Amino acid sequence: MVLVVLDHDGNRLKKGSLEALTRARDLAQALGMKVAGVLLAEEKAPVEEARKYVEVLYTATLGPYTAEKWAAGVLKAAEASGAKAVVAPSSRQSRAYLGRVAYALRAGLLEDTLESRAEGGEVHATRYAYLNRVTQKVKAALPVVLTVKPNTTPLAEPLPGEAEVVALEVPQVPTVEVLERIQEEKKGVSLTEADVVVTGGRGMGSPEAFKLVEELAALLGGAVGPRGRWWTRAGAPTANRWARRARPSSPPSTSPWGSLERCSTWRG
Repeated sequence: MVLVVLDHDGNRLKKGSLEALTRARDLAQALGMKVAGVLLAEEKAPVEEARKYVEVLYTATLGPYTAEKWAAGVLKAAEASGAKAVVAPSSRQSRAYLGRVAYALRAGLLEDTLESRAEGGEVHATRYAYLNRVTQKVKAALPVVLTVKPNTTPLAEPLPGEAEVVALEVPQVPTVEVLERIQEEKKGVSLTEADVVVTGGRGMGSPEAFKLVEELAALLGGAVGPRGRWWTRAGAPTANRWARRARPSSPPSTSPWGSLERCSTWRG
């Protein structure tokens, strides 16, 4: 079985989950396996939507997110499904807990992959390294844990029929207790999910002029992409400032985003 970790916002699956599903299906076809999904939630989750994309769906409500809880949930689903490969969208959150999953499964960890394929009993993948200056080809024998870099893979389509839903009993684990969470209100589309990005710089003339950038982004159904320290002083949302570093890039020769991930000294 190939297990897919399905990221969501409580109401719908995120774009990265649909990319991870495509990769998981390709691996499963090459390995002669089926695809299962695991849907972990703090409170609510898009169960009905998720059932359309996998053959078996494991669910668990775990309360406020911590890396320990999410690792335990994925491990429980991997145990229940007998998974030989775990595929997940690459994100700051997944990087926090999937290393624990890989260690517990004694699995190879292939992070931020641009493409992947199964060959024999191994999974081969391509990824960037050294701030995207180097492209690496890597491989790991099964079992493996693999993450999918955003905007690198076609989105999966729903399957005919709906999956069986299995509720997991995830054991309590020692974890950090979340005492308080102050979350900035999200406006518009996130950078990692946007098809259109609108940005501006010092040439805008004044902080007030950035409202035009936000209005154009909203009109196009896109995201606002900040540019440098001047935008920070102009009051860009914290979430978008940090997302700028997470924005994926195509190979540097073809992508205007390539330089963003190479700015190792940039700060929000």
